[in-house]
Amino acid sequence: MECRPLGVSPALPLVRRSASPPTAGDGFAPSLEDPEAASIERLRAASKQAPLDGIEFKMLLVPERFADDEDAAAAAFWKKVEKASKDAGITELEPEHAGERNRTVTFLDTDDFALFDRGLLLRRREEDGEPPELTLKVRGPRREVIDATDTSAAPEFDGETRVERDVTCGRDTLQGRWAKSTRVRLEDEAAPASVFPLLDASARLSPVNDLHIDERAVKMGRVRLSKGVKADASMSYWRDWANAPTPGLVEFSFRYDVDKDATPEDVEKAERNAERVLLALRREASGWVAEGGTKTEYVYRRNER
Repeated sequence: MECRPLGVSPALPLVRRSASPPTAGDGFAPSLEDPEAASIERLRAASKQAPLDGIEFKMLLVPERFADDEDAAAAAFWKKVEKASKDAGITELEPEHAGERNRTVTFLDTDDFALFDRGLLLRRREEDGEPPELTLKVRGPRREVIDATDTSAAPEFDGETRVERDVTCGRDTLQGRWAKSTRVRLEDEAAPASVFPLLDASARLSPVNDLHIDERAVKMGRVRLSKGVKADASMSYWRDWANAPTPGLVEFSFRYDVDKDATPEDVEKAERNAERVLLALRREASGWVAEGGTKTEYVYRRNER
């Protein structure tokens, strides 16, 4: 892949100029003494005060569980999802294997992770037969910072901007954060700085840790979380190279869009039910759940493995 020039606007200061990998203090999930405690409640309260497009709940799994037969292991894990959902009082699940998507995922940053240091992620996805997709995302625990960061695309590009909440569950962690992202499909190749005005051409870009991830995403089914909310559940398998015998990362997630016409009570009920399912699943599938972290952490910390 060609390294295109990219930089960042001086509107937000750079924090760290070393090339050391990110740590828990850089925004990755810390251990929480009380998994159901304050940070999730603060995010929920803030989501009532400002528009929200969607919520995604994520859980990293132990890759070795999927080494022999990914689909068989996924089916076994789905049984645990069904059991955990029933334990959480959710009885309506719809298994739905609606095919899979295979694509290449690359995160782009400067050599000293300048974008990451500002809470920014720049991701490129490529899928056979489809235009490349470029996404600029800002994420963090404070909604006001997310709202103040303009990730929008230049007018000549057809960009879609979303504000979401991400809730990540690890073996001993539960963390929520805000994310705002703008996605653009590139009908013609373009430098990122021309796509996203937040970026400039003062720094050079390359794939983070020289990684081009081979991703296989499989839809597993749907979970009804409240009267008007159904969440799509999926499995994602990441490999450092195509056809690697064992995935380096496996993530289970379920997500849903927030209907603008839904009542606040229905939205809050869906959130609470989703959190109950996630915590029940952590108990039910304790031997499957990885220590924690995110897919982004996997990429940025890859050289430590």
